[in-house]
Amino acid sequence: INAEYGDIQSQKMGRCPWLLLVAVVWTGLALRPIIPSQLMPHLLRTEDAGKLPGSSTLELRFKLKDRNTDTLAQLLVRVSDPSSPDYGHYLNKQQVDELTAPTQSQFGLLRAWLQEAGVNTPSQRGTSEMVVAVTADDAERLLGDRVVRTRSVMSDGRSYNTLRAASTPAIPKQVMELVQSIELHEAP
Repeated sequence: INAEYGDIQSQKMGRCPWLLLVAVVWTGLALRPIIPSQLMPHLLRTEDAGKLPGSSTLELRFKLKDRNTDTLAQLLVRVSDPSSPDYGHYLNKQQVDELTAPTQSQFGLLRAWLQEAGVNTPSQRGTSEMVVAVTADDAERLLGDRVVRTRSVMSDGRSYNTLRAASTPAIPKQVMELVQSIELHEAP
């Protein structure tokens, strides 16, 4: 029986030599160590990319802080603990958003500050972000500092520009308490 079984197996393998080759190659690739610097591009250097013209259009993205993060953390522990009555009762995205999203009054404070500063078209994006289009000059006035543009050069030859305030933005304390981050982007 073993001889017959071996004979059948060798006949099957004889018909599919490529399968054996694929298996050997796949195993060899799986055992190859991954060295990130060889496989993934990495940052070589950053350099000054020049001053933005004052009339350049920028997009300012204000990310408001999440609320109730301590409550969410406690809930995550309870739904993951088999001895808890909440075990396995996970929240869906809408429930998490309702728990953590900034309130409309928080958005109202940010909107009021922007409108006081002469920005008349702030728009809310998602549950926690407000976006405004402004000129580079207006962005510098709003942030109380100059906008710096740097170029990041990658090991694969690609590069990209990044915008940031030269130092910590000088915005009112009551607004700063609401904001988690401010991103600057060049308009396309």
